[in-house]
Amino acid sequence: MILSQVPGGADEVVDDVVEQLTRLTVADWAVAISVVIVAAIVSRILGKWSFNVLGGESSLGALTISRLIRGGVFAVGFAIGLLIVGVDLTPILFFIAAVTFLAAVSFGPALADYMAGVVLTAKRPFDLGDLVTIAGHRGVVTDHDLRAITLVNVDREAITIPNRLAIAEIIENVSSDGAWRSMIPVSVAYGSDLTLAKAIVIEAVEGIDGLKGDPEVRYSALGESSVDMNVIVFHAPSVDTEERVTDEVVQRAHDALAAAGITIPFPQRDVWLRSDDDEA
Repeated sequence: MILSQVPGGADEVVDDVVEQLTRLTVADWAVAISVVIVAAIVSRILGKWSFNVLGGESSLGALTISRLIRGGVFAVGFAIGLLIVGVDLTPILFFIAAVTFLAAVSFGPALADYMAGVVLTAKRPFDLGDLVTIAGHRGVVTDHDLRAITLVNVDREAITIPNRLAIAEIIENVSSDGAWRSMIPVSVAYGSDLTLAKAIVIEAVEGIDGLKGDPEVRYSALGESSVDMNVIVFHAPSVDTEERVTDEVVQRAHDALAAAGITIPFPQRDVWLRSDDDEA
């Protein structure tokens, strides 16, 4: 176990701490506990204040920093409470440092997660509510601490990605500018009036709720049996919105082109059959 590996006479350190604590009177304990309670209240107030000042729920940096402030203020208050009643903190600090060092050695991946969490918090490649793709997983960021990132995907599944893995991956944030581009392919038959077809599709989809800016239609290729176009729309960075917008674009484009008499082709093959008589 970790405690058995603490160098420098761990038993003596623990015995020293226990002896100091057992010498405390009821009054000493009352004072120490009162200081700790005040520290807990102050840490909560400062944590909430820093959280709001730094951006609130829309900022992962605010969430992480507020947690660090709360933990730091409480630790300082706890130490002050012990000092006030005359407890020597030197053996306690030595013991904590030794255990922390051995824990870091024993739990390397966990330490790597915390270090990566600090880097990600400083770089801020995403915030709460952003739609991101990390290590092949796409979802909305619902939480991020010094250990892991939590995403919720379109199937409402929570995905936890350790920070050490996330920092080594390409992080794709489609929410960075507040809009997400979707391209929906549509095709029309050869011989169609391409200018008219483009105008019809644009008019059909521009009334879709939730679009950011005007839709665009761009021809992309001369296919085997069709002229291919892409309907380009911008909308809120949300998987649900993407699916809804795509559904409406397909329906509206199909109905509008059909109403105008413009054919949407499908692949066809001609099969020639030859008989023995033909060869003769």
